[in-house]
Amino acid sequence: MKVRVEENTKALMEEAEAVIYCHERTEEISSVENYIRGLGIRLLGTCGEQSCYLKPEEVYYFEVVDGRTFAYLEEKVWQVGKTLEALENIFGGSASLGFFRISKACIINLHHVEHFTSTMGNRIIATMENGEQVIVSRHFARLLRAYIKAGKEQTDD
Repeated sequence: MKVRVEENTKALMEEAEAVIYCHERTEEISSVENYIRGLGIRLLGTCGEQSCYLKPEEVYYFEVVDGRTFAYLEEKVWQVGKTLEALENIFGGSASLGFFRISKACIINLHHVEHFTSTMGNRIIATMENGEQVIVSRHFARLLRAYIKAGKEQTDD
């Protein structure tokens, strides 16, 4: 894939624009599109009386507990006012920004996974960079294995 960046100081643009020219929309093109769309996204998080805008790249994982969605960062947990389905839509429904659904109640950021461990019952334990562990359900473990295998095959080319 060719990449070209052009600066146009004469254009009267309020914001930068990214244009992707392609013969065919491939998974790689869609991943680039989703990544670009995800830049600048901020989620409002609350913790007690505090409110803060969270950068998606800071989030280790999202989890639903008792009907409320929480964003787990390295050392702090923030409640966010979005459902997991809404978060999947925000991040393009793909792992291009690093987010991957691992159960009905959890989405992890693959960029913050230290390592995976397979367990009995066809499950996977994801150990995050901060030492927390989250369990990938059987159904999503199969999808995660396929995703990792597809990524590995692409890097082996």
